[in-house]
Amino acid sequence: MIGLAQFIETDLEPSETLLIAGRTTLGATLHNRSNVFLSDAVPIARLVSPTIAIIVPSESRLQSFGDVAEIIDQDASLITWYGGSSGSIDEIIVRAVSSAYASAGKQAAYNAIPGGGDKIIEQLERGDLTVAVSSFEEVAEAVASGRVRILAISAPQGDEANFGPTLSELGVDVQASDWRGAFAHPDASAAERADLVSMFDTLVASPSWSEELRTNFWANAYLPQAQFVQLLQEDWAIVQEQAELTQTDGAQSALARTILDRRQRAMRLAIIAIFGLIGAFIAFLWLYRRQRKHWHETFDEFTEETRLMQDRLDKSHGDMAAHIDGEFQKWSLTDAENEIGWMLLKGLSFKEIAIARGRSERTVRQQAQSIYAKSKLQSRSDLAAHFLEDFVFGAADAHDA
Repeated sequence: MIGLAQFIETDLEPSETLLIAGRTTLGATLHNRSNVFLSDAVPIARLVSPTIAIIVPSESRLQSFGDVAEIIDQDASLITWYGGSSGSIDEIIVRAVSSAYASAGKQAAYNAIPGGGDKIIEQLERGDLTVAVSSFEEVAEAVASGRVRILAISAPQGDEANFGPTLSELGVDVQASDWRGAFAHPDASAAERADLVSMFDTLVASPSWSEELRTNFWANAYLPQAQFVQLLQEDWAIVQEQAELTQTDGAQSALARTILDRRQRAMRLAIIAIFGLIGAFIAFLWLYRRQRKHWHETFDEFTEETRLMQDRLDKSHGDMAAHIDGEFQKWSLTDAENEIGWMLLKGLSFKEIAIARGRSERTVRQQAQSIYAKSKLQSRSDLAAHFLEDFVFGAADAHDA
């Protein structure tokens, strides 16, 4: 979600920036009440569908998926489920398993572990009758080492990856599958979007891409732009529906009790904090009275020191401005480059400079590159560092001398 927000809200170069996001992001925006959504980006193409595995610790008493189904039918709460972020395909699979095998009114408790992978496996190994859902690529190493076992997978991947029955073979109806897709920046032009679409059309037809699919146990789920947009709308509806179905289950009730317990602890801590603040305030008053006389005696001295410091600061500002202008003259900057150089040092972005000067952002970038070339510097940070080292440290050395 942090990455999505940065991608949407940061001023990036559209032709050089892509977001690779999956179905989990749809659920995460809903569960986190996000202000940014995947629909704020520009869908380019759906690429792959990773295999999802249902796993247990190698020493688990659960020897097959049938053992899991039998226990769920008796008491769904006996099994502890772990998976990725709330609203992800992991949670949807857990809900689908629960609906397929649990008795009426029972619902599995799902524990979301953002980040997945090793974090899920660590939680999985801490308890008894624990089951986890994760993408195969994240647990493949643990499977190969014998740390965990696979009870079922989301889709068949061929004889070489016959790790267990598929969910469809077990009668588990999963309406949506996990996927990963490419998105362009919202500022991308029509031409830039078309170039990206063409690039992925070429990519998915290449032999190297087919090899990448086999290596990572990905299913080829390529969808061109128009169909990908339609898929996003359909999956968003499924995510919203799933959220509504899970609002009144046992896990929600447990969550409500947890929230109440947290509120009671918070109230106790608040009372302790209030008494602590009162005690601190009394101590402060006592110290204040002790120091008041001393403050009055030193106030005039402090005022004089402040005045002298202000005088030095004013002189320093004037010297700094003169030093920067002198450097700009040595570099033979034009009037426009001189003005842009000052704006760069003040921290303005290219977009802000373009608006302030009534020019295009491309023109501002070109003029900035001219400044760097004339000054033999590489970037904005080099420009700022030049004056910091030249003036500030140089001034300090002169003062010490």
